[in-house]
Amino acid sequence: MKRMIPQVGIFLLLIGCSETLPDQEEKYEAGKVLVHIRQEVALEDAFSFFNQRELQVSSIKSLTYRSQLPADSIDAILNAFSSRSYIYEETRRVRIKDNSLRIMVTLNSMTVDLQSDWIGLMKRFQFTEYGDTRFFGIKVTEGEEKSWVKTLSSQGEVKSSSLNYIRSTLK
Repeated sequence: MKRMIPQVGIFLLLIGCSETLPDQEEKYEAGKVLVHIRQEVALEDAFSFFNQRELQVSSIKSLTYRSQLPADSIDAILNAFSSRSYIYEETRRVRIKDNSLRIMVTLNSMTVDLQSDWIGLMKRFQFTEYGDTRFFGIKVTEGEEKSWVKTLSSQGEVKSSSLNYIRSTLK
C-alpha cells in the first residue's frame, strides 16, 4: 500500500495538468488581448489610455475597492450595481472588513458612456482602489493581436500584456 501512494500522487498530478501539444502553437482568442495596467495609473487615465488608441475595453476583471461609507450603505451599492448590466452579476461582492466596505466587481463592454457611469459610481460611493488586480480585456483587429501585445507592453502605463490564451486540460 505504501508503494502505491507516490504512484497515485503522480497520476493525480498528471491528470490535473494543462499542456499544449508540442507540435501545435498555443491557441488564443482572436481579436482580444489582455492588459495589466500599473496600479498607480488612475482608472480614468487607464480608460483614456485605451480610448486615445481607439481600443474598446471589453472587460475589466477583479476591480477591488474600499469605501468608508457606513455599513448600511451596502444595500444602496448593491441596488446601484443591479441596475447596471455592465457590472457582471456573478462578481458583485460587497462585504465589511476592518470597519470598511470591500467591493469587488468585473465590468463588461465598457463603452465611453459606461466608463463615465462607473467613474460616477466610484465617486458617489467613495470607492478607493486597492490591490494590483486590474486586468483589461481589450478588443483589437483580428490578426493584429501579437502586434498590439508588443505595442502595449512598451507603454509606461502597462505592467504587462499578453494574448488571451485558450487553455485545455488533458483528459
